Amino acid sequence: MFGQQCRHRCDCDWDNTESCDHVTGHCKCKNNFNGFSCESVCKIGKTSSNCNSNCPCARGASCTKSFFTKRAKCRCPVGKKGETCDKPCDNGRYGYGCKERCPKHKGIVGSCDPETGEVSCAPGFSGPICVHPCPDGKFGEDCENTCECRNGECHHVTGECICQPGWEGSDCSSQCPAGRFGLRCSQKCLCQSVTECDPQTGRCLCPPGKTGPECESDCPKGRWGNDCARECECSNGAECDPQTGHCSCSHGYTGHKCDLVCPADKFGADCSQQCECKNGAECDSVSGNCSCAAGWSGADCSESCPSDTYGEGCISRCLCENGAECDPVDGACNCPAGWTGRFCNELCSDNTWGVDCANECLLNCTNEASCSNEDGSCLCKDGFEGELCELIVSPAASQDGSDSGSSIGGVIAFVVFAVIIAAIAIGAFLFLRRRKEEFRVSEGYSKTATSEVANGAAI
Repeated sequence: MFGQQCRHRCDCDWDNTESCDHVTGHCKCKNNFNGFSCESVCKIGKTSSNCNSNCPCARGASCTKSFFTKRAKCRCPVGKKGETCDKPCDNGRYGYGCKERCPKHKGIVGSCDPETGEVSCAPGFSGPICVHPCPDGKFGEDCENTCECRNGECHHVTGECICQPGWEGSDCSSQCPAGRFGLRCSQKCLCQSVTECDPQTGRCLCPPGKTGPECESDCPKGRWGNDCARECECSNGAECDPQTGHCSCSHGYTGHKCDLVCPADKFGADCSQQCECKNGAECDSVSGNCSCAAGWSGADCSESCPSDTYGEGCISRCLCENGAECDPVDGACNCPAGWTGRFCNELCSDNTWGVDCANECLLNCTNEASCSNEDGSCLCKDGFEGELCELIVSPAASQDGSDSGSSIGGVIAFVVFAVIIAAIAIGAFLFLRRRKEEFRVSEGYSKTATSEVANGAAI
């Protein structure tokens, strides 16, 4: 600020200004700057405040006045040195006043940049100070070239393929020929019983199902393939073929790994046989035996339980009475008409009749007659008859009636006997009558003949 009561703001470029006059507002410029606001850089060869002195420093250097000699002194930029800053840094140096040393490494070519210190890497090296070989797959200057090696490493400088054991060729794409192995396929296989060996290690390559130094042993249980290198994946006790790895499933299992139980209607080895079980029976997946559902029996569960048994295996004994049918599944009793209760051992209660005693007696039986539990009819007491037992039976009829049940067979026999006797009598009568008629005819004929003979003699 400047002027009366410091009311005015100095119009100076403060990056290039030392001070502002508090009276006039004049900007006092730093060395190498001039202009009303110190906004301009001094021309080459000029220095001091307002650029009114000659500067001997080279372009890019700044001039300062020595405190002791009052002479101009050059301040060199990075990468320059000398009294007037007109010389580059010596080899191996960089930075302000060339005070920094360039890094040294076998991967570095030449010196570093005198200003930044950056180095130039030799072919095959990378990184800020060239200490890292090219990454895998790259080689050459600035690691810009791509390697073509397939089974080996690429030399980071030349790009040459260094093949892994068991491989050869310019790009390491060719496996060692039969009988050779190792680096550059330079070693000979020593197998006796087989001709091939591992191209990397020289170990004898056994055929499927064999193992051992000379392939003399069969695969151990659970292994298969070349040199028995692969593990069997069979489950549930299945056997694994040592050559193919194929699983031979145990009875009751199927699937590629024998890890699936047979379907409900199959059993046996690899579930190849058809179950014959019927009526909801379960088929044993191993043996094919049928586990019959309740109420069934027989090898294939096609036979219902015998009438007096029920349940699983038909081993439970039915307890039904009075001719009731026993359910073969749960043993429930199907009572005949007139009976009820769990075991059909209870008569229908008064005034009910029929199956499950579900019907009500509707006939108004009289004379203390009861209702039949079976068909609902009236059961008359002695001395009464009729649909409702409303009729009184006479004593004789009652007696006959009481004996009728015991003599009905005798009556029938008597009637049959009487019919037979009558038939015989009628037959005899007709026979005798016919014989009598024949005799009378014969006698008349005889008298006529005698008379004719007598008459002839008289003549």
